[in-house]
Amino acid sequence: MELFILFFSGILLGIAYILEKQLAAEKYHPATFVVLVSAVSTILSIPLLLYQPKISSSMVYWILTIGSVGAYGLGNLFSYKAYKTTDASVVGLINRLNIVVAAIFGIALLKELYTLTSYIALLLIFAGSVLIVFEKGTIRINAGVMYAVLMAVGYGISAVMDKEILKQFSPFTYVVINNFLVALLFSSFHQARKEAYRLFLNKSLLVICIALLSVSSWVGFLFVLQSGAVSRIFPIFDSLSLVSTVGAGIIFLKERSQMAQKIIGTIIVLAGIFLL
Repeated sequence: MELFILFFSGILLGIAYILEKQLAAEKYHPATFVVLVSAVSTILSIPLLLYQPKISSSMVYWILTIGSVGAYGLGNLFSYKAYKTTDASVVGLINRLNIVVAAIFGIALLKELYTLTSYIALLLIFAGSVLIVFEKGTIRINAGVMYAVLMAVGYGISAVMDKEILKQFSPFTYVVINNFLVALLFSSFHQARKEAYRLFLNKSLLVICIALLSVSSWVGFLFVLQSGAVSRIFPIFDSLSLVSTVGAGIIFLKERSQMAQKIIGTIIVLAGIFLL
């Protein structure tokens, strides 16, 4: 049952990434996207507060929550910056570095155990993720690639923090709190506050779809994460979103440049995840 939830959640996340790529084409400040999607996600997820509510009373866990919110929010911010300048399929591949980040922090901070095979798997994931930056034997790193790397770091760190946070929070309650705090944090951008309402009027259906997919996938992921190792659960979840993102990017968004590298990189990443 948990594997099915993880599978379904990963697919939904990949679809959300593709829709975010379309939203990023609009000429707004990246923080505007973060504020609006997080605010709509908060509203849509409010009913979750009625199911198994649990909130920590520990200051330490609230500090961790703020840290996770900051890391996730920045990752989300850089994702829109990346989508503005780079193919969704390229961003999807590079973002798999978040698996490596999550695994490293999970091993170092949460004392999760890895075997030699698991380390080889991480190396494959890393190799498949960075393959896309090679072009005719030369490493080509542009702004979009750097934004995607920062996106991966933010998401990876927040996943590790979330694993610890779920010891004191219900995953359903935490989804609402996290989205609310992300919206609150990035509303400090004056331009984001000014533009959010106008963007919602122009792209309300797209924003609602992204929010609904993001909330649904995240609830599923956190539900499984609370009883499993982040260094193993997160790679499986993320690999399924990779297949969705790269596949849909090539088929529906017509992202045909470097197609061989995208396909080979995806196969290498999936091979690494399979070894995990």
